[in-house]
Amino acid sequence: MKQVYLIAKGLLGLGFLLGVITLGWAQAGSKNQSLDCDDAQSLCGSVDITFKPLGRGKNDFANGNNKKGCLTVENNTIWYVFEIETPGTLTFVLSPDKENTDYDFSVWGPNPDCNNLGEPIRCNSSQPFGDTGLSLDSDFITQGPGPGSVWSKYMDVLAGEKYIMVIDNFSKNTSSFKIKWGGTAILKEEVEAAFTNEVTCDKLSTKNLSKGCYLDKFTYLWTLTDASGAVIMSSTDRELNYRPAVVGNFLLTLICTSPTGKVVQTSQNVTLEAPLSAKFEANRACKHITAHNKSSFCGSVEPAYKWELKNAVSGSLVHTTDSKDFSYAVTQEGTFLLSLAAHDAFGKTSVHTDTFVVHIPKLMLMKDSLTCFEDDSLDYLHAHIFNEQASYPYKWAWHNEKGEVLASSKECLITQGGEFMFLVDAEGCRDSVRLRITPACKAEVWIPTAFTPNNDQLNDVFQLFGKYGINYDFWVYNQWGLLVYANSGAHIEEMQFWNGLMKGQGEICPSGEYSWILKYYSPELPYKPIQKHGSVALIR
Repeated sequence: MKQVYLIAKGLLGLGFLLGVITLGWAQAGSKNQSLDCDDAQSLCGSVDITFKPLGRGKNDFANGNNKKGCLTVENNTIWYVFEIETPGTLTFVLSPDKENTDYDFSVWGPNPDCNNLGEPIRCNSSQPFGDTGLSLDSDFITQGPGPGSVWSKYMDVLAGEKYIMVIDNFSKNTSSFKIKWGGTAILKEEVEAAFTNEVTCDKLSTKNLSKGCYLDKFTYLWTLTDASGAVIMSSTDRELNYRPAVVGNFLLTLICTSPTGKVVQTSQNVTLEAPLSAKFEANRACKHITAHNKSSFCGSVEPAYKWELKNAVSGSLVHTTDSKDFSYAVTQEGTFLLSLAAHDAFGKTSVHTDTFVVHIPKLMLMKDSLTCFEDDSLDYLHAHIFNEQASYPYKWAWHNEKGEVLASSKECLITQGGEFMFLVDAEGCRDSVRLRITPACKAEVWIPTAFTPNNDQLNDVFQLFGKYGINYDFWVYNQWGLLVYANSGAHIEEMQFWNGLMKGQGEICPSGEYSWILKYYSPELPYKPIQKHGSVALIR
């Protein structure tokens, strides 16, 4: 006959952990009925198990070294093996589920060999129906066959010892049986928590490889914790299939609890990465914004993309496209928000944004930038951006008429007359002004092309700049030819310049283009008037 081994990793109490093992058609462990000693089935703890032995295997007692003791022949048998974890006394009650059933048993050990069992150390085949087993109150080692005590003496067992037991239904009916353990010994229960994991795209999958008896009765707890120990996910399923809401490095733990209450666990480090990540690298050349799509995604299907360029202040949509990359030239300066939304085949969406400031500088020369250059003298040329933004990364350059760079700042020291150009670069957006410095001190004026009367103490008035002129007369007209301002003075420094109000003190004049006429005289030719005209932009 084949062996039945009861081996469980862990601890099974047979005294303070009293339990019932009910054996019937249901499996004991993960096997069906074990009919022979060398195929003995493991008993793994105080777990309720039902079993109904039907039939028998080979004749294990045909080997002369295997003694059957008080048993006669095998009828309906099941073979078991078990190992001791903690030493002590071992008892059990073997109970049929039908009163007219005669169950017999025999135990060999310690550490028996199915090819050399020898005599059993306990055996009972007494004739009365009903309960039988090992008892603290019995002194009988062997009983039966025939009338006698149904109880055999308990066993004193040591840690690490293994024993083989056969249970036989002598009545040859279909009655099941149950075993209730007792005593102070603890059976060894082997339970191992184990798993493998696989991260595919945004899905974490596991294969539960845990080992132990009665795995169908195990309970499981999965936990996923972050670096701080916070639980991100928990599950009581046997296998895990999880799509993370977060990414990073985590600890995946599996806790297994056997039917006897034995708890074991194992952990693995896992790295969860979002399979879809929208990303782009952008460049700007003044008003032209370009962005190259650098998004990463999982699988072979390219995500669907949606670009949006919005005014960051008003939120209004400036431009949108579904192309993979982005290219667009804005029509005015301002702060813009560029966003890329990527939508993959798994229903995931990822968005990447970046902010761009488009600034178009407007230059003007300060009043001492127009100078009458005299021999053996030094002078500075100065320039100003009337729409300058604080801390903006401007690049400056003064050039002479040969194109040589004289200075890389707002001012430039000159030692002789000539033509000069001032250039400012605001991340690709440029503006420049030119002026000529003459060696003779002739009357000259410079008139701005724009001013901003917004009371910020900068370009608040339409002011004329010049040197060496005399007897100035100045008029400003709106687009309908209506005179809105007039002023005169012997020298330009004495004149009151236009503040953007009607006649200098009336109602506010609106933004727009205004015409002007200037008449003045040069000291060299005080009898010949010099007249100039042009327009100026009033910007509010």
